[in-house]
Parts: sequence; C-alpha cells; structure tokens
Amino acid sequence: MPQLNFVAIAVAALAMFFLGAVWYGAFGQIWLNFLGKRKEDLNPSSPAPYITAFVGAVLNAFGLAFTLEAFQVTSIDKAVSYGAALAVFFVLATSAKHYAFSGWKWGLFLIDACYDLIGFCVMSVIIVAMTYR
Repeated sequence: MPQLNFVAIAVAALAMFFLGAVWYGAFGQIWLNFLGKRKEDLNPSSPAPYITAFVGAVLNAFGLAFTLEAFQVTSIDKAVSYGAALAVFFVLATSAKHYAFSGWKWGLFLIDACYDLIGFCVMSVIIVAMTYR
C-alpha cells in the first residue's frame, strides 16, 4: 500500500468542497434552469446534499492520492495532467453515460463536468505540492 499524505488528502477534499460552493454560487441559477427547478424547490435545511458532497470529495481525494502515488507523480505539471486525465476518463465519461439516458440537458453536464475537471486538477496539485514539496 502506498504511503498517503492524509493532511494533503483532507486539504484537497476541503478545496473541492469549497470550489463547489464558489462554482455553484456562480453558476447556480443557470444550473437550476437546466434542471427546470427554482431555488425554492431545493431543501436548504437538509444537510444530506452537503454531507454527500463532502464525503464524495474525500473519496475523490483519496482516489487521486492513491493513483498519483502509484504512478509516482511528483511534479505540478504532471499533477495537472493526471488530474485532468482521471477526471475525463473516469468521472466525465461515466457521468456522460448517465446524462445521455437521463434526458438532462447537456448544458447541465457542462456545468457539472467543468467543476469536476477543475476540481480534480486542483486536488491533484494540492496533493502533489503538499506531499513532494
């Protein structure tokens, strides 16, 4: 089992979580329009979506740390490349299949996919920078 930097994983997960707050703060109304919902249709008092998002970010960060360590990614430029590749080949490709069958608008996919792509790059940089710098 590779040696993982748990502090870097925690920081990366928090960064992804807060990126989501900024991202959907900026694109939230467009995102809601693509869903055909209003802000009032969401249940802001339920912590479940936020808990799910945070747990997902932690799992993403663990997976990235494990993969970056396994491939011995130690430079920032390679961290960005691997983060982008992992996001595209796994997250975006998998999500695209679900979006295709769900009937959701592709603009919704674009908002979600760009968040994941940028988030994976940011998390990869944090993990590599905190582990190897």
